[in-house]
Amino acid sequence: MTLVLASTSPRRYQILALLGLPFLMVPPAYQELGARRAVPLPEQEALDRARQKAASLVSRFPDAIILGSDTLLNLDGHLICKPSSPNDARAILRRLRGRTHDVITAMCLLESPSPSPLEGEGMGATRHPSPGAPIAPPIAMGHGEGRGEGASDKRFEHVETARVTMRDFTETELDAYLATGDSLDKAGAYAIQGAGRDLVASLDGDYLAVVGLPLKAVAEGLAKLGCPVTDVDRLYRERNFLNWQSFG
Repeated sequence: MTLVLASTSPRRYQILALLGLPFLMVPPAYQELGARRAVPLPEQEALDRARQKAASLVSRFPDAIILGSDTLLNLDGHLICKPSSPNDARAILRRLRGRTHDVITAMCLLESPSPSPLEGEGMGATRHPSPGAPIAPPIAMGHGEGRGEGASDKRFEHVETARVTMRDFTETELDAYLATGDSLDKAGAYAIQGAGRDLVASLDGDYLAVVGLPLKAVAEGLAKLGCPVTDVDRLYRERNFLNWQSFG
């Protein structure tokens, strides 16, 4: 069975590769929308987006396990996504400066069915889950832990929330970071795995989830769907990935 990562993110590609499994990375047929708005349940919003990413590739990849994931930042009940411009990145980081925010990463594993003999090549998409399909009830979450995961013989879902506290960095430090261009394609306008690490005071939660993919949950879901995985606990003990070890 083929494993498909519904993503264009190099960071998610790097994290999933830590499991040592062969997989394809395919852009999802899903348009991410920037947002800085209030939502009643940001964990549900992230999970909805992860579901839609995975579901968008079901008809293209029968007899596969498709992984969708999405990361959002929640500050004072408002979602913060990717900046639309360098000025927007500056405004976002000024709001985050010296404060603590939640980083919410959801993942959804979907096992797509084998094509039916009655379906032609590339046909039968109406039999597969779609972004407009009914969704499960909202999921309750706690800080720094993943709850509300669900598994069946066809689907596994998980939402992980971590808390990140930013330093009270200076305008000079902010200018230097923005000059790297690293902020423009990152939720919250910073990359904790790169130069943005210098803007972060502390992290309470799963480092890999903040980077973009809660690997323990992915490994658990793959195992429940019949796909063997490596010793993910060892990866979390050694933390030999980017600047993971810089967090105590």
